[in-house]
Amino acid sequence: MVRTSDLKPPYKKVPLKWLPAYEAYIRTVEGHVAIVAAWVLLITVIFYQFSHELRLAHHHPDLWLTELLFRLPVLLSTLLTLLSHYTSTPRCQSRHLLRVMGISVMFMILGLFLIHYNGRTADTYQITNGMVISFFGVAILSVRGSREWWLMFALPLTIFALVAWARGLALPELLPFMFDPLVMVTIGVVTSAALRHHTQPDPRGSRPIQAGK
Repeated sequence: MVRTSDLKPPYKKVPLKWLPAYEAYIRTVEGHVAIVAAWVLLITVIFYQFSHELRLAHHHPDLWLTELLFRLPVLLSTLLTLLSHYTSTPRCQSRHLLRVMGISVMFMILGLFLIHYNGRTADTYQITNGMVISFFGVAILSVRGSREWWLMFALPLTIFALVAWARGLALPELLPFMFDPLVMVTIGVVTSAALRHHTQPDPRGSRPIQAGK
């Protein structure tokens, strides 16, 4: 069971003498999550880029290049992560790579929503489905908890709201399309917190501490 206290920054709940062991554990988890996320994102983004006609009700050949530009930061961040992992050149900390991938995914999907939004159409709902998937995935990338959630969600969503307002889009008009993705953020955050809570490292050894023990 996930308690409200589990959503607090984990470092505040770890005794000072165990912080080095906890930090080492978090870095190991971040490394594993980063490499898996990089491969999944690379394959998924390429598939979506070249499956335009299969997914959208109305094909827009003129938007192919625009979509590629929005997806390019995600592709570059995944390639950088894979390059850093397999060649150690450049040497980048996994937490920074996770942040870059998470933020690039948020800007990609929010940007795609804005260029495809045209009211209650099949195209809009298709992009909304993509937002649900993306928001959940980014929440899972937030290994360090609340310190990552603010960066990966608050910043992109604030910029999204400002751009939508500048384009003359009323936020109440967009809310029905944002409802499910925002609910998925909550589910992803709770899932991430639960996984972190149930597999905290045992400072007395390498075995994870199971909740309730």
